[in-house]
Amino acid sequence: MSAWELPESLSVGCTEWKIRTDFRAVLDILKYFGDPDYEIDEKWEICLDILYEDYTKMPDDLKQEAAEQAKKQLQTLYDKALREVGETNAAIFEVHQMMLEDEDYVDAIQNMIRTELVNADYAVAVTGDNFSEMFANMDDEYMRARAEDIKDISNRLVKNLKGQAEVDLTDMEPSIIVTDDLSPSETVQMDKNKILAFATVHGSSNSHTAILARMMNIPALIGVPLDLQKIQTGTRAIVDGFQGEITFEPTVEVCEEAKRKIEGEREKHRLLQTLKGKET
Repeated sequence: MSAWELPESLSVGCTEWKIRTDFRAVLDILKYFGDPDYEIDEKWEICLDILYEDYTKMPDDLKQEAAEQAKKQLQTLYDKALREVGETNAAIFEVHQMMLEDEDYVDAIQNMIRTELVNADYAVAVTGDNFSEMFANMDDEYMRARAEDIKDISNRLVKNLKGQAEVDLTDMEPSIIVTDDLSPSETVQMDKNKILAFATVHGSSNSHTAILARMMNIPALIGVPLDLQKIQTGTRAIVDGFQGEITFEPTVEVCEEAKRKIEGEREKHRLLQTLKGKET
C-alpha cells in the first residue's frame, strides 16, 4: 500500500458509523504523515472530514432515537408501578424521564462525543458512571442512593443504542433472585407472584429498588456479602428478611422453622384483613 492509499476499512466508501478505533486509526496515520517531511494529500483531508461528520452527527441522531425509546419504556414501567405500588412510588419513573432531558447530563454526553471522538453508547456509559460516582460520594444518604437511578437510566440508553432487547422476567419459574445489583426498572418488571425473594451484593436500604421491593411485598436483602461465582442456578435457599439472612442448601430443621415463620406472618395478615374497617 502506498503512502496515499486509504486502508479498505477506512475508505470513503465505508464511512458508515462503526467503531472509534477506525477513526483513531485515521488520526494516527494522519499524525504520522503530518510530519514536516511529508505533505498531506487532499484526499486524506476529505476522508477526515467525512469521518468526523459521521462521528459528530450520527451519534446525536442515534441518541435521540434511543432517548425517545427509553421514554416510552419508562412510561410503560410507570403504568405498571402505578397499579402495583401506587402513585407516590411510581413517580420514580417520571423522575427518570426528566433525567433523560437533564441539560448537564445531555451536554456531558454530547461534549464527550465531539471532543473525544467516541461513539454514543461509550459516551453514555462513561457519563453515567461519572454522574453516578458523583452522587455516590455525596454526604446525604438519600442522595447517595440516587446513584443507582443514574446507572439505571444510562444502562437503558446504552441497551437502546446497541439495539438490545429488555430481559423478560415475566416467564420465569418461581425463584429467588441472587445478583450483584438490581435496578428500579428491573425490580418493577418482576412478576411479584413469581419472585419469592431477592438478595443483592450492592445497594442500600434507601434505594428505590429496596423501596419498591417493600411495596411489592417481596422479601429483599440489599448489600449482602455474597460470592456469586460459588452460587449455582437451582441452589435451594431461604431468605429471612426479618433477620437479614440468606441460607443456602438449608437443613430440614431450618426449612421447617422457615415454614412456621411464613405461616405466622400469613396468620397476622389474615387477622389484619379481618380487623380492617372495624370500629375500635
